[in-house]
Amino acid sequence: MPQLELFPPAKINLFLYLLGKRSDGFHEIDTLMIRTSLKDRLLIEAISTHPNLQFLCSDPNLPISADNLVVKAANLFREHTGVTDGLKIVLEKKIPSGGGLGGGSSDAAYTLKGLNELFQSPLSPEKLLALASQLGSDVPFFLGEPVARCQGRGERLSPLFHWEDLPRRAVLINPGFGVPTGWAYQTYQTYSLKKGDVEGKFSWGEMRNDLEPAVFSKYLLLPEIKTWLKSQPGIFASMMSGSGATMFGLLEKNCDFLKLKLEFQKKFGNAAFIAEVVLG
Repeated sequence: MPQLELFPPAKINLFLYLLGKRSDGFHEIDTLMIRTSLKDRLLIEAISTHPNLQFLCSDPNLPISADNLVVKAANLFREHTGVTDGLKIVLEKKIPSGGGLGGGSSDAAYTLKGLNELFQSPLSPEKLLALASQLGSDVPFFLGEPVARCQGRGERLSPLFHWEDLPRRAVLINPGFGVPTGWAYQTYQTYSLKKGDVEGKFSWGEMRNDLEPAVFSKYLLLPEIKTWLKSQPGIFASMMSGSGATMFGLLEKNCDFLKLKLEFQKKFGNAAFIAEVVLG
C-alpha cells in the first residue's frame, strides 16, 4: 500500500509579543517564526484491509491515544474527507517535546499534509489551513512558508519571502524538561503581565519574548542558560523559544559550535539536549 516519509521541522520564535487577552480566552500574539533543520521523521501508510488507525511513537513519554496531536490530525482528516482506509503512522521524535519548538504542531501539520497527498488531495489548501487552526495555534505555520509573521492566535500568516538579513544559524539548548504552554500563558496573565527584555533591534523586529519573565520565575535554570549564552563569543543574541523550555543563541559566521558545546557541558553537565541548526 502507499507510504509516505515526511520530516516535520522544529521552529523558533525570533520575537513573541503578547498583546492582550481575547474574548475566546486565548492571547492575541504577534510572533515571527522560522523553521530549523532539526526534524522529526513521520511515516504514513494507508491500509485498505481494515479501518483502524495504528499510531506508534519512539518517545515513550508521549501519549499514543486520541490525545496525541498526530492522532487528532488523522481523525480530523478522515472526518472531513470520508476516507475509511486504515492508517499506520509511525513517529520518530528528534525534536524535544514541550520545548517551545513546535514539534507536536509540526507533526500534526505534516500528518494533515501527508494524508492529503496520500489520498489525492481531497482537501483544498484553504480547508487544510482551517483544519490546522482547529488543532492548535502553531499548526498553520507548518503548512506554509519557512518564515512567517503569525498574528491573532497564530493562525493569521504573513509569509516573509525576502529574508536575506535574517539569522542563518542557531544553537538550541533544551535542559531536559518542558514547560506546559497553558501554564506559561496563565502565569503571564496572573503573575505580572511583565514584558520580556529586548535582546536587540534588527531589521526584522525587536527581539523579545514576553513569556520569559513568567517562565523564568519558576524555571530558574533557564535565565542562567540565557546569561551564559549571551556571554559566549560568536553568539550575538539569546532568547527562549515559544513558551520554553528550549533556549537558543543566534550564531555569528565564525562561531565554533563544537567548542561552544564542550564549554556548555563543562558548566552544566551532559544531561541537556544541545544542537546546532540551520534556520529557514
